[in-house]
Amino acid sequence: MKAGREEIVGCWLACEKYAKLDFDALDRESERQAAFLIEQLQKIKGVQAEKTPFDRTRRVHRVKVTWDESKLGINVRQVMQELRNGEPRIVVLRANPEGIEFTVFMNEPGDEKLAAHRMKEIFDAGPGQRRPA
Repeated sequence: MKAGREEIVGCWLACEKYAKLDFDALDRESERQAAFLIEQLQKIKGVQAEKTPFDRTRRVHRVKVTWDESKLGINVRQVMQELRNGEPRIVVLRANPEGIEFTVFMNEPGDEKLAAHRMKEIFDAGPGQRRPA
């Protein structure tokens, strides 16, 4: 396989752009977005949100969201499907039996507001107003 001039220049420019990133500023923005998301999600009745500890390999801000499925009438799979099928489309890659986890890392400013708004829409909808899973 041979790399063309365009690919090499593109890779070089991407590396230069990456090297110039202010990682401290990106981390502060991610931390602010995670705090906003937690604050807004905790306003949803029956929903708990908390920041998870950093794993040992990377400093990535994550927000764990849990709820009692039997009380709220919606399970993890349904919430993930609603997020994925809604507007805007939100994909949650980490899920566990108790809830979901948002990864807040290098998001665009305002993404945290969209995620909080979609979660509020999903949990505010009554069981009869939700799409079947």
